[in-house]
Amino acid sequence: MKTKISGKMILFTIISCAVVVICAVVGCVCHFTGNGFFNFGVENGSDKTVSVNYYIVDYPNMSDVEDVCEKAFSDQGISYTYEQTTENSGHIEYVFPYKTDTDKLDTAVGSINDGLSGKDGINLASLEVAESMTTNGRTFMFAGIAAASIIVLQALYCLIRFKLNMAVLSLVTNVGYVLLATGLMAALRIPFGSFAAGVMIFGLLLSVVLNQIFYTDMKSALRNEDYKELSFAEKTDRAYAKGLKASSILSGSLFVTAGLFALVMGIFARTAAYTFLGVAGMLVCLVAFYSSTFFSPAVYSRMEKVKIDIRRPQRDRKEKGSAESSDVTLEGVESV
Repeated sequence: MKTKISGKMILFTIISCAVVVICAVVGCVCHFTGNGFFNFGVENGSDKTVSVNYYIVDYPNMSDVEDVCEKAFSDQGISYTYEQTTENSGHIEYVFPYKTDTDKLDTAVGSINDGLSGKDGINLASLEVAESMTTNGRTFMFAGIAAASIIVLQALYCLIRFKLNMAVLSLVTNVGYVLLATGLMAALRIPFGSFAAGVMIFGLLLSVVLNQIFYTDMKSALRNEDYKELSFAEKTDRAYAKGLKASSILSGSLFVTAGLFALVMGIFARTAAYTFLGVAGMLVCLVAFYSSTFFSPAVYSRMEKVKIDIRRPQRDRKEKGSAESSDVTLEGVESV
C-alpha cells in the first residue's frame, strides 16, 4: 500500500492551529467562569482551600457553621464551596483563588475558631488552610525549563547528525507538540499539577523518539541509490512508510498502557487524580504520534520544496552561464 504524506503541510497546519485556538478559547472561558484554565473540580482546583471539620452533637442548627464561616470569609472572595455531612460529623471546604493572601485566610480561620467555640452541639475538630494541586508559577517554570532543554538538545543533535532543515523541523514539531498537549489538557479539564507536567514531558520525549525514527529513515532514503531517480516528495513518502509501523507500535503500546492505568485507577483508587494521570498519558501519546508521524513529514517535504524553489534561479543561472561558456569555446574551436 502506497502511503502519501508529502504535500499535506497546509492540511495538518490548519488542523493543528484550529485545535490550539479552540482549546485556548475553552481554557479561557473556564478560567473566567469556572475553576481555572486547566483544573477541574474541588479536589484539583488551582486554588487555596480552607477545610472546616467538626463533630455534630445533639442535633444542632447546621446553618450556624455556615453563617460563621461565610462571615469570616466575606472579604476573601469565595470561589465555591463543597460540603459533606454525616450523622455525627461535617466537612466544609471553602475554595479561594490561588492569589488570595494566606495570612488573611489564617486570620479568618482564627475568627471562625472563636465564633464556633460557643455554639451548642458543635465541636470543632480542625481548621486547615492548604494549597490544592495548583497550577502555579513554579510548576510552569520547571516544566518549561525541562521542555525547552529537550527541544534545544534535539535541535542541536539534528544539526550535527543531519542538517539544518531537520534541526528547524524538530523545533517546529516539538513546539507544536507542547502547544497541542497543553491546549488539550485545558480543554479536557485535566489538572496541570506536577504529575501532569511530568506526563507531558514524557510525551515530549516520545515525540523526540518518533522524530528520530523518521529522520533516520529520511537520511537513509536520501542516500539510497535505488531512490536516486525519485523526487524528494516520493523519497519522503518512502521514509514515512518505512518508519510508520515502528512509530505506531511504540505509541500505541504506551497509549494502551496509559488507558489501562486510567481504567484501573478509576475503579480502585479513592481519588480522581490517578485517573486524570492516565488520561493525560493517553492524550500525550496521541499528540506525540500526530506531531511526529503526520505533521513532521508533511512539513519537511514542503520545507525542502521551498528550498529547492529558492535555489532554482541560482542553479538555472549557473547552468545557463556554463552553457554559454561552452558555446563560446566551441565557436573558438570552430574558427580555428
